[in-house]
Amino acid sequence: MKLVIQGHIVPYTRTTQGSKWNARYRKYTASKESIQIQAQNQIVIADSCSVPKGKPFELNCSFVLASRLYGCDLDNLAKAVADALNGVAYYDDRYCVRLYATKRLCKDGEEEGVIVEVKQL
Repeated sequence: MKLVIQGHIVPYTRTTQGSKWNARYRKYTASKESIQIQAQNQIVIADSCSVPKGKPFELNCSFVLASRLYGCDLDNLAKAVADALNGVAYYDDRYCVRLYATKRLCKDGEEEGVIVEVKQL
């Protein structure tokens, strides 16, 4: 299953009781919800199905960033996408046995976002 998620992806933010109210966490939550909505819409349109519960899968994330290639950690970007797709593209990201992630800057006319491929193994 291939998903194209458009827009700025906010890297994973560790949550504590106090951080749930700060601006950084609110941006992360809004980004996560956007990823979920876009993924759900694409899965319905393509008549795809998610990876069944308990089945291992591979996750491949190709991030396209508008600026600051080194402004955020690649692992935190991947974690944000993996968490957002829980219950949407697969049951739980704990069943991910392979994770590939890359990041690059946008080319002319290209929009920021991430291309996600989920493959049941």
